[in-house]
Amino acid sequence: MSALFLSSCSAGSASTHGIKDDGTPDQVRDAGAKAEKSASDTKDKKVGAFGGSLDGQLIYEKACASCHANGFNGAPRLVASDWPHYKDLGVDHYTYSAIQGIGIMPARGGQPELLDEQVRQAVEYMLQQLDRP
Repeated sequence: MSALFLSSCSAGSASTHGIKDDGTPDQVRDAGAKAEKSASDTKDKKVGAFGGSLDGQLIYEKACASCHANGFNGAPRLVASDWPHYKDLGVDHYTYSAIQGIGIMPARGGQPELLDEQVRQAVEYMLQQLDRP
C-alpha cells in the first residue's frame, strides 16, 4: 500500500507527509546530513600545536622557554621584576600581545600552529610563575 501511496506523490524532492519521494523519512535524511556536516566541521578544525594540548607549562617549555627562560633578545624572564605591570595589564593583554607579536617577538612566538587558547594557557602559566616566591 505504501508503494502505491509513494507512486501517487508528485515527483521531485518535495516532501509529502514527512517522506521523500525515495521513501526515506525526512528525519532520517536530516540526521544523515547533520552527521556529514559535523564530520566536515571537525575535519576543518585545527588541532593546534603539540597535539592540541592546553597544558600551559608544556606549551611554555616547548614554545616559549627558549627565549623567556634566559631573557634572549630582551624577552622578559619569569621574574616579577621583568614584568612590572603584569597585575595591572592582566592575562588578556599579554595573550593579545603574544598572539599578535610584540617587539621582536613574532606572532605566537614564531609557532603559527598554536591556537589562541594554547597561547592563553602558556601566558597564564607564565604569569602564575611571577607570583611564586
